Parts: sequence; structure tokens; C-alpha cells
Amino acid sequence: MERIVGSIADTATSIGVEVVTGDTKVVPRGQCDGMYINTAGIGSVPLGLGLSAERILPGDAILVTGTVGDHAIAILGARDGLRFESQILSDCAPLVDMVGAVLTSHRSVKWMRDPTRGGLAAVLDELAQDFECGLVVREGDVPVRRETRAVCDLLGFDPMHLANEGKAVMVVAQSDADAVLDTLRGTSDGAQAMKIGEITEDDRGVVRVQTALGGMRRLQRPSGELLPRIC
Repeated sequence: MERIVGSIADTATSIGVEVVTGDTKVVPRGQCDGMYINTAGIGSVPLGLGLSAERILPGDAILVTGTVGDHAIAILGARDGLRFESQILSDCAPLVDMVGAVLTSHRSVKWMRDPTRGGLAAVLDELAQDFECGLVVREGDVPVRRETRAVCDLLGFDPMHLANEGKAVMVVAQSDADAVLDTLRGTSDGAQAMKIGEITEDDRGVVRVQTALGGMRRLQRPSGELLPRIC
């Protein structure tokens, strides 16, 4: 892999093209029999709108832009031929209009990620550990479709561990959280956005979930093989 990267870098330098990003896919042996498309995006950050976890403070609000787990359950059903009583569709969607509407109207957004592989749990756990902050999430406020939750209960999945494709997780100043939610809910892809928790000063590096019964449990990123395997 290092040779490949080095070769690309040398070629790019010689013709004056800068390679800014790349992507790879890993699939089980013998299963690479279809079409795989990798994409790279080039963009710019408007002056003053840079997002950084270094701006995060205790008390900041954690938002998710819609229901979680739909994509993974849709993929699971399609691959394994499972028939659900209600149709569960993937949440695949471009985020540019929804995110653009928020960033245009609000300077209080401090951090943003897409909860794809590993789902909401992986994103929150990475945030807590990489930037040494504590997080508290209210399980009852995490939006999950009734059909998706029913499948998760049946198969033993945690919806917060499942992949999404058309959602974003945001950390915003608490004072502006309701206004950001109003903006999100005014877009077609953010209609079910919710505030699900806050940044805390204690228990740094740990994500705690307040359960429906009022107790606390620790939320960690998934371990082992992710089911269904997305990428």
C-alpha cells in the first residue's frame, strides 16, 4: 500500500496535481464480482465556518438529523431475503442542502460527522475518546422508526450500532440548539431531527446513555464483525 501511495504522490507532483483524498473497499475473497465506485470530493470552507472539536464546551448540545438504523436494516433485508411486515427503506440521501441550510444560518455549529460504519455509537465514542470529553445521550430521544426498532428487538441489534447513509451528527452551542433544530426540520432530509444529549465535563472519554428506566449504561463502538457488513 505504501508503494502505491508513494507512486501516486510522485506522479501527482510531476504533473502538478495534488491528490487530496482517496478511498478503498475491502470485500471477502471471491466476492469482488460486481461494480465498486469510489468517489472523492473537493470543496472549500467559507471563512469563519471552520468546524473543529477544539471549540466544543461542556453543555453543548448533540443533535442527530433523523432516524437511525434504517439503512443497515434495509440492506440486511435485501441481502438475506427477509420479509418485513412494513417496508424499510434505506436513508441514502445527499446532505448538502440540509447541511448548507444550517451552516448558512448558524455559526454555533462546532462539529459534524456522518454516522455510517458503526453507526451513531461509533461516532459518539470516537468524539469522546479522541477529544477527551464526556457525553450523555438520552436513549428515549434517539429517533428510531417503529419498524426498524421492531427488527432490532427481534434480532438483538442496538439501533445506535447500525449504519446510516443520509444522516449527520452535530454538536452545537446549547443556546442555539432549538434554532438549529428548527432549521433542520425545515428541510426535507432533517424533518425528524432531534436533540439527543449533551457534552459533559465529567467522565471524559466515555459516552453514557440514560435509559428509558432512568438508569445509565456505557455506549461503546461496535466490536467484532458488523452485521450487516456495509463496507
